[in-house]
Amino acid sequence: MPRSNRVVWRARDVVIEHSTDGGMTWTTEYRSDRPIRAGAFVSGDVAWLVGDSGLVLRRTKNGWFGTTPPGEGNIKGIRASNSSKASVTFDDGRVFTTENGGVTWSLGP
Repeated sequence: MPRSNRVVWRARDVVIEHSTDGGMTWTTEYRSDRPIRAGAFVSGDVAWLVGDSGLVLRRTKNGWFGTTPPGEGNIKGIRASNSSKASVTFDDGRVFTTENGGVTWSLGP
């Protein structure tokens, strides 16, 4: 099977891995201190991951960064369109959005 230069990501519990060959081989890139529940993989350089206790991680070409937690509780989902804009959904249904990479968050869709 020929190799490609396609970058793909996956998260397993607290481990974030990436592959540069379309998933044939994997490399651990980051370990979180809390379980990861969901992710939005925007491009080969941009990804957002969320999880327990308000965990929000953001990746840019410069690496992984934790953001300011938007609230207390466990986050079950995320939608992101680029490295600055995302919305997260908590287990209780609250939705928070950011336009500045998670520096500040607003309640609502």
